Amino acid sequence: MITVIGAGPSGVGMSILLKKLGLPFVLVDRDEVGASLAKWPEETTFLTPSFTAHGFGALDLNAVAPNTSPAYSLHKERFTGLEYQRYLKSLVAFYEIPFEKRGIYKIKKQGDAFKLSHSDGTSLSDFVIVATGEYGAPIQPFEAGKHVSTVTAYDEESTSVIIGGGESAADAAIHLAKHRDVLVLMKEQWGTQHHDPSTTLSPYTRQRLFPLLSDGSVKTRFVTVQAITEQDGIYSIKTDGGTVKTDHVPIVATGYKPNLGPFREWFEWDASGMPVLNDRDGSTIDERLFLIGPSVRQRNVIFCFLYKYRQRFAVVAETMLTLSDQQVDKDQADVFNDYIDNDMFLDDLSCCDAGCDC
Repeated sequence: MITVIGAGPSGVGMSILLKKLGLPFVLVDRDEVGASLAKWPEETTFLTPSFTAHGFGALDLNAVAPNTSPAYSLHKERFTGLEYQRYLKSLVAFYEIPFEKRGIYKIKKQGDAFKLSHSDGTSLSDFVIVATGEYGAPIQPFEAGKHVSTVTAYDEESTSVIIGGGESAADAAIHLAKHRDVLVLMKEQWGTQHHDPSTTLSPYTRQRLFPLLSDGSVKTRFVTVQAITEQDGIYSIKTDGGTVKTDHVPIVATGYKPNLGPFREWFEWDASGMPVLNDRDGSTIDERLFLIGPSVRQRNVIFCFLYKYRQRFAVVAETMLTLSDQQVDKDQADVFNDYIDNDMFLDDLSCCDAGCDC
């Protein structure tokens, strides 16, 4: 038995592959399928566009499985979290994925198996795949301030100050600038370009944000925020360049970290605060426990975008078959070949550091 913990994009995508391979598994989550996506701000959409192009050998960038396309299902190029949740729920129904709504709060070993403790008691699993994402673990280093993950709609926010310089800060600035001028407190200037959008602003964000910087709707100040405090409704933002005061709660867009919760002890951690994995995305503590999703790192390659981390599902599945001493039969080989043909089986990372010539 295989247990997949987390019913977001990575958990659902992994489950579809396991179903196609005919392996026994269960997908579990303490909430409904795609629950974190439903919490996105109403205005926030996917950074990567969707097109129905797999008939021409190009899988939709936001698909979690071959022969599926959120562009086709949702009739849109870019969609909100709620819309993408509908896509995931439709896949769970279509592929008849065994899903159980339960929270796993502890993992122990019982012989060669994992003993999982949950709200319904305990269960045993030969392999565990952790797909808990990052949205549920926002980084909030300050005493006061509203983390961007708690924003439900930007048109309901009265703030004009944002702390942070990543995608979530830029997205907040873009939407808030429709209602008022915005000040962004950040360490470094926006604008550095890199071929890997995991390390810089995406092209979609740049094309929306830079005109607002040019016309002054969004202003930036390059400082390090040291503290945020609140007294009598006034927020004081202490920086290494002085103090900024505002009478509206500032938005803190300082990013997210791996949301491993009770499974944290099953991973070693590097100096940057990321889980250490073997070359098959297994834990270095127990190779039968895997991590999939945006927190996966391999040889400095960042797999934080959906079109990146979906390429590792088949690597994990193949590894589980190997560790189980199971031979890949013809039907399973056909499934793996389908994933290879759709660029969803990345086990050679030598191609991942190529730059752009122009």
